[in-house]
Amino acid sequence: MSDIEEVEKMVQNSGNNFHCKVLNYLKEKDWTVLISPYYTDNVTDKPREIDLVAEKAFEVRNRPFRNRVVGTINVKLFIECKFIPQKIVFWFHDKDKIRAEELVVSKFSMRESNSYTQEHHYLSRAC
Repeated sequence: MSDIEEVEKMVQNSGNNFHCKVLNYLKEKDWTVLISPYYTDNVTDKPREIDLVAEKAFEVRNRPFRNRVVGTINVKLFIECKFIPQKIVFWFHDKDKIRAEELVVSKFSMRESNSYTQEHHYLSRAC
């Protein structure tokens, strides 16, 4: 195998190639895409990078009245692209409710044992 073929194979099997495929797909579907923007993680207060942020506005029409556009629904996707060539197994541990509540109270200005605090997605049953 030549050096060029070896490099091409490496690129084809990399996460970067998958990242580009996702980016191109979204652009073909008329999404506006930001590539690798930084944000501040409000839990750790550290800068982080996300692979893609895609945004698109979808028209909302008032069908009974001449099908006029009455507004838009703006959808924003925060996308992490992970290329993992082998089979994957996921497993989940029980949630540490005490630490999750401490985090919610300390970072999101919520009160302990408040019904709204208990509804926070870090504490909900779905997570």
